Amino acid sequence: MRFALHRILFIFFSAALSLLLGVATAASIAIQNGPSHEVLIEGVITNDDPAKLFARIDELFHRFPNDAFHFISINSPGGNVEAAIKMGAILHADSRAYITVATDQRCYSACVLVVAGTMRRNLHGQIGIHRLYSDSVEPSSYEEIRANRQAIAKAVRQFLSDVNISPTLYEAMDLIPANQLKILTQREYESFGLIETDPVLDELSSAAGARNLGITREQYNERYSRVEQICMKEPLVNDKTRTEQCIRDVMSGTRSN
Repeated sequence: MRFALHRILFIFFSAALSLLLGVATAASIAIQNGPSHEVLIEGVITNDDPAKLFARIDELFHRFPNDAFHFISINSPGGNVEAAIKMGAILHADSRAYITVATDQRCYSACVLVVAGTMRRNLHGQIGIHRLYSDSVEPSSYEEIRANRQAIAKAVRQFLSDVNISPTLYEAMDLIPANQLKILTQREYESFGLIETDPVLDELSSAAGARNLGITREQYNERYSRVEQICMKEPLVNDKTRTEQCIRDVMSGTRSN
């Protein structure tokens, strides 16, 4: 009886949280008109979204082969965990992908896994976590729910390890009840590895970049530091074309402020 009551309350509060976060419609994934060819992910993450995201990224590769970055903007309250992991894996496989959560945007719950998978990140909006759970409301036993939780934990931990994010991110999620939400500070999400650039990609691209520019790694690191100071601040970062030009100018040594 207590378990049945707990399940009813869990479903009620989960549904209430979904309404609070605005999860009434599925995500739209489309390439925005404009020079930056930005892919906008907006809404709840569903099982259909990995295929839609893959199609949009594939379209970018074919229509705009010379783009230095594939800019992705995400604004989502979360959604299906498995789908989010697949989307994160798709973006992790695209070394050009650059994901943004703008100041007026949010990335909650499973959405964080999409951001975790992307190797370049620009996070200004709200990053929120809570316990991940199955979206099924079918009758289940205690043992079935425990087994499902264990399967989710295993899948998420493995995914985070694969994309060079600390598994402590999952542990932090699991401490927050599913009917609550914790907004992470910049220091908190960076402590889990949600930093601007994946460390492995950073090592690869830094070595290649220094080699192509004919400069040392030290000189390259100095210029890259100036990119962060000059090019990655709002409002410039909201103009993708100007951002790309700024990065090229600073890295080539033709701009220093």
